[in-house]
Parts: sequence; structure tokens; C-alpha cells
Amino acid sequence: MRILPQGPEKYVGHNVLKVDAYDKVSGDAIYPDDIFLEDMLFLKIKRAPYPHAILKALDISKARKLTGVVRIITRSDIPDVKRFGLIVKDQPVLVGIGEKMRYMGDALAIVLAESREIASKAVSLIETEIEELEVITNPFRAMDKDAPLIHEGGNILTSHRLEKGDIEKGFAKADIIVENEYRTQHIDQLPLQNEAGVAVYDQSKEKIRIWAASQWLHDTQADIAQSLGIPKEKVRLIQTAIGGAFGKKEDISVHIHLALAALMTGRPVKLTFNREE
Repeated sequence: MRILPQGPEKYVGHNVLKVDAYDKVSGDAIYPDDIFLEDMLFLKIKRAPYPHAILKALDISKARKLTGVVRIITRSDIPDVKRFGLIVKDQPVLVGIGEKMRYMGDALAIVLAESREIASKAVSLIETEIEELEVITNPFRAMDKDAPLIHEGGNILTSHRLEKGDIEKGFAKADIIVENEYRTQHIDQLPLQNEAGVAVYDQSKEKIRIWAASQWLHDTQADIAQSLGIPKEKVRLIQTAIGGAFGKKEDISVHIHLALAALMTGRPVKLTFNREE
């Protein structure tokens, strides 16, 4: 009788098949954008066109009149919704009138419509009045005493001082001391799969179900719940296939906007970012 290996010996030294490999290469894997539900609404987001600016006015009247638009959500509709963030809760769900946008992509309004095309058209009809502010592009300018504050608490999130050994003694013994300023490029993850998701609100159970990719399911669930002011057990996050992440999908993206839209309409909702987003 042959005894099959157990524990680590079952895998170490053996070829291990990737459990989702066949589904992905055959096209059977279910990604968020593959999900379609009956009576589903489509979301599009009106986003900040400047990286540092104040929203002075937001006119949704033309977009609201467009046939097929079901609802447009702005900050005034959700006064009790809290800010979110993976570490520091400093990101607004929607930027309100008189509030600051801090990157090109901050959400100004959520459009819900009967099709993606209508939602996109409605977003283009939303008019804004914006006061541009100085864009700070390097950390040294951010630390200047006269630099504008990007965040209310200042531009330095945290600081650490590390001392090890005798620096002066080391310099004194050094044969060569090289001083220079070094720069590196900005990079961001760019997986093939754009951020996307679907959400449904079950009124009988008062529970929100969200199908979206996440690398930190429990942290994402907790951040959604604290932002909306509801218990964590009322948020169910269902993991779909992840088309690449590399750390990118640790952050909230479509999740809170989907939850809000499902809660406020009572219908299934879907949001898919385009490549620009």
C-alpha cells in the first residue's frame, strides 16, 4: 500500500497546479465586469479635473434631465458618510461644495443610469466651477514653511529619525564622501483588469453584497462599514477573479460608491473604471 505524503511534503519538491489556471486560460473565470444582473443600473463618476483645487459649484441640472438617468448623488445627499482610507481616514467619498480635491480622480458626483453610455453622457453634462490651487510636485516644496497645506493637519504625514553608529567619526575616517541629489520616477501598478464591481442591497436582511476584487477583504469590509456607519456584518464582500493587483487592490476603489448606490436605489448596480480612471 502506498502512503500519500501529508503536510508540507505534499507540496515541497512536487509540481503544484495553479487552482485557477484552467479557468483563466479558457475564459471561464468570472471577473467583476463579467457579472450582469436583471434590472441593473450603471454608474459613472464625475471626477476632479485638477490635482489640487476647491470645488466652488456643481451643477447637475442638465445631466439630471437626460433620459435614462435615474439618480445623481452628490456630497449634500450623504452628509453622514465618513471619510475612508487604508491607514489614515482622509479620503472623501465625494467632494462637497467648498471642499478641496487633492488628486485628479477625486469623486465629485455619482451618476446612475440605465446604461453605461447614458451614464457617461450625463457625466459630461455636469458643470463645475473650480478654484485651482498650487500643485506641489516634490517633497521639498511640500515642507517649505510657505507651502499651501494639502491636508488640514499639514503636508508631513509622519517622520522618523534613525541614528546608528557615530556619523561624525565615520565621516572623519572616510576616504571619499560623495554628496548628490538623486531622483527616481513615479510608478504605479497597471494590471490588465480595470477596477470594477457589482453590488446589491438585500432589504429583507439589510445587507449589502458586493462582488469586487480585493487583496484585503476584511480591511476593505471594515472600511466600507465605518464609512457608511453600519455594522461590518451588514457588508458581504464576495471575491471575484483578480486580473492582476500587485498591491493596487489593497485600496478602496469602486466599493463604497457601489454600496451607496445600491442602498439609495434598491437596485443592482455596476461600476467599471475606464483605463483613464
